[in-house]
Amino acid sequence: MKADNQEIASMERQLSEISGRTRQILEEAEHLEQGSDAAQGECQQKYKMLKRKENEMDELLDSYKQLEADELEKLTQSQENIVSVLELCSRNMLRLRQVDTMTASELRNMQEVLFNKETEVVQSESTAKGLTIESLRLHQDLEKVQQLEAKIKSELSTLKEQLSNMKSELDTFRDLNTLRHTAEEKRKRLLESQASLAQRRDSFMQLLEEMNQKYEAQKTKLQENETHTQLANLERKWQHLEQNNYVMKEFIASKTQQCEYASITNNVYQLVAEYNKSLMDA
Repeated sequence: MKADNQEIASMERQLSEISGRTRQILEEAEHLEQGSDAAQGECQQKYKMLKRKENEMDELLDSYKQLEADELEKLTQSQENIVSVLELCSRNMLRLRQVDTMTASELRNMQEVLFNKETEVVQSESTAKGLTIESLRLHQDLEKVQQLEAKIKSELSTLKEQLSNMKSELDTFRDLNTLRHTAEEKRKRLLESQASLAQRRDSFMQLLEEMNQKYEAQKTKLQENETHTQLANLERKWQHLEQNNYVMKEFIASKTQQCEYASITNNVYQLVAEYNKSLMDA
């Protein structure tokens, strides 16, 4: 607050000096205007310059008033803050006096209470750790129980299904008359099917026997037929010729790879043709 007052006093002194200097300049300007006509232009120029400075000073004065108002507002706020601090100091001093008046017994009681509170805090922390461990164990037990519960539900579902099937079968066995009638009907159908299948089997056996007899008769007839005998011999010769022809082709192919003489190849083919012809004639 003292610094603010000093700053305000300094600004007021500067303002007074500026005002005096302004009046002095104006007086000099008027004196110069009364001078010779030769210096009139210079005086007018200086007058304009001084007039401009005067306007600047007026603006400075206006801004000074606003600055002074702001500084006064800050000063008021500082005074209020100082009062608040003094009130707070007063209350703290009062509390200190009250603390000074406490007896040693009260201080010991407060220390005991503080020690008890610290002990309770330590115990609470230990209890919290124990509860955390217990909570973790309980969570693990809960997971095991949930798994066991799911397994039990699955087994119960299976047992219910089996029980339902057993009840259905039991209801079926309880109705013995219907069961006997159904079994008798089934036995009759099976006997009828057996008789029908036996009859069809006998028919097929008889037909098979007839077919075998016809086959044997045709076989005997063919064996007794000379044409059949000739055909069988020709068939055997044909197979023999085919085999020889294949062997000769293999021989020709191997020799062709070894020799490229065209005349020999033609002779060989001619010999093979003659050999085949002689075999056919035989």
